[in-house]
Order: sequence, then structure tokens, then C-alpha cells
Amino acid sequence: MLAPIAPFTENVPDNGILIIDDDPTTRLFLTKRLEKAGYSSIYIAGSGKEGVHLAAKHHPSLIICDWMMPYMDGLEVCRHVKEQQAFTPTYFILLTARDSVSDLVVGLEAGADEFLTKPVDYRELLARVRTGLRIADLQQQLHETVEQLEVKVEQRTREIRAKSEQLMQANRIKDDFLANVSHELRTPLTSIIIAGKLLNSQLKDSLNSKQTDYINAIHASGKHLKDLIDDLLDFTCLDTHAIRINVQRVALRTLVEQVYSIISPLAIKKQIDLQFTVPVDLVARFLETDQQRVVQVLNNLLNNAIKFTDEGGVVHFKLEKVCGQLVFEVSDTGIGIPYNLHHELFQRFHQLEPLLTKKYGGMGIGLSLSERLATLLGGRINFCSEPGSGSTFRFYLPDCTLD
Repeated sequence: MLAPIAPFTENVPDNGILIIDDDPTTRLFLTKRLEKAGYSSIYIAGSGKEGVHLAAKHHPSLIICDWMMPYMDGLEVCRHVKEQQAFTPTYFILLTARDSVSDLVVGLEAGADEFLTKPVDYRELLARVRTGLRIADLQQQLHETVEQLEVKVEQRTREIRAKSEQLMQANRIKDDFLANVSHELRTPLTSIIIAGKLLNSQLKDSLNSKQTDYINAIHASGKHLKDLIDDLLDFTCLDTHAIRINVQRVALRTLVEQVYSIISPLAIKKQIDLQFTVPVDLVARFLETDQQRVVQVLNNLLNNAIKFTDEGGVVHFKLEKVCGQLVFEVSDTGIGIPYNLHHELFQRFHQLEPLLTKKYGGMGIGLSLSERLATLLGGRINFCSEPGSGSTFRFYLPDCTLD
């Protein structure tokens, strides 16, 4: 003979148990057995409709519902309860005389968690109720934890969104500041550069060599500052998407000659061997692109090559057509780029180590600006570099050449 089950002594969820059955005898049996086992919060309904009403009112932790009832059977009650999010933790037991696999599948698909077979054995009843309440309690804890996490995630999302808006506002203020300062500096710098040119051209015969050097230094420094300011302005325009690509028919010969005329004085001054390799048949063609921006990218690449190549070194410019693309290649015999800096090379305001930066100067925006301009032009830039052996940069553009 089996030993009697001890009364239930564990803490159970406060929401109680709801019994739904149209048979008074079954309701009485279930109620008495559960009360004897120590369950006090028990609600009783004699129909499916009444059961739904009591469930909405008390939100029980566990429901025992008869399958076969008139008007609204147990499956309908189960579906109604389970489709509501508020009843997610509720454990639902269907009470039935059916025991075929197909009937059990129908009950599970309706949302039932467990079954009790008639006639009900009180030992099985208490075991399933005990297990069901434990599961309901865990589901309630999980449900509350999820709700708390959702609240925290929503709160954190609002905080991140607010911080993001603050950062965007700060970035806009920074861009406006850079644009305003650059515009304010550009006007007097242009005047200084023009004045230097005029002095040099009009008074060159009456100036001694030292005075000529002073005027040349003024002109060179002013030009350098103006170039830096132009880069800053372009970078600000890129951030605000204000730069527009002006595509037009460009003679490749004119483009190459313009680049050479700008870069050759810098190479001569530093005694760099500047070499241009341009195929005659290719340079005679025309290109559909933005000449100003292409020249700007090439000037940045050649300027860097000259800047980081010591006196007597070589800077080589080559134009070729490869796999349907125009390739502008700039190589040098300069100091090269350390391997640990390769992945950072195109980042904004990236510079070499402090000692090298102090020696060679620059703000670290030329390459970053060039890469972004190349993308706007429909191209790309890649590079290879060996520390101590120089660097090679390749600027690829779609081949839109015309005869």
C-alpha cells in the first residue's frame, strides 16, 4: 500500500488556483483535496464563461479546466487564456477522460501545459499541481525579469539616443566652427599670398637675396596654410554631405600637366627625383570625371610622397589602364609606414609617431580626405608600404575615357 502524501508546505504563488468544471461532484472533490493539501486560494467556476471571467479577475497561477463542457469547452477556455500576454506564466491543466495521442496533441496545440485523466487520482492531482505551481512560479519570475529588462533596455536606449543627439549637435557645432574659422582665415591668407607674389614680381630687381628669401618664405608659408585650410573646409563639407562631384569632359593630358606643374617645384626645392611615366596613347584621351577633385587626390598623394622622402630620393608617378580601370600610381623611396599603423592610415587626423609628426608636419587629414573623395568619384585607394623602403599608393578610377 502506498504511503499517504504529506500536506503541501512550500510557499506557493499568491494568485491561487482556479477550478473550472460543470460537474459539481468533480469541483467538490478537487477543492477538498487541494484544501487538505494546504492550498487556500482556490476559485471555483461552473462553466467556461464563468471561468474566463474569474481568470481575468484573479489571474491564477494554475488553472484546472474540464475539457467537455457545454457552450464553451476547455479548449476554448485554454485558447482564450493563453493568447493573452498577462496569462503567460499561468499553468493550464486540462481535465479529460480522453487519453488518445491525437486528443493530447489537440490539447497541446490549444496551449495546455498538462493533462489529468478522469477519474482523477488524488495523488496524481497533487503531484501535477505541485509541479505546475513550481513551473508557474518560475515562469512568473522569468516574465517579471523580462519586463524589468525591457524597461532597462528602453531606458538605456533613451539615454543612448540622447547622448547620440548631444554628440551630433557637438559635431555640428564643431563643423560650423571649423567652417567659419577656415573662411575667416582664408581671406587674409589669400591677400598675403597675392601681396607676396606682387612684391616678388615688382621689386625682384631691387631686393637683395635675403629680402627675396623672406618674401619667398612668406609666400610658401601662406600657401601651405591655405592648403591646410582648404583641406579642413573640404573635410567639413564631406561630413555635412555638402561636396558635389562636378563631372565633365577632362583631357588626361591637361590633368597630368596640372598635377606636374603643382608638384614639380616642391620636388625641385627638396632635390627629389620626380619621375612621370604616362603612356602617350592614354594621355591623349579624355575622361568623364571631376578634374578638381582628381587633381586634389593626386596632389595629396604626391605631396605625402615628397614630404616623407629624404633629399635625393625618388618619387614616381605612373598612369596605366588595368582591368578596365585607370590607375594613378604614386611610389616613393621614403621612410615607409610602420606595419602597426597600416590599419589606421585612412582614419581622420591620423598621424605618424610624435617624433615623425614633429619632423614632417601635417594635420593628418590628407589621406583620409583623399580616400573619401576617391569613393565619391566612384574609385578607391589602396597602398603597400615597407618601413625604410618606401610606399606605393594606387588611386583607381572607373575607365570613362573617350577618344
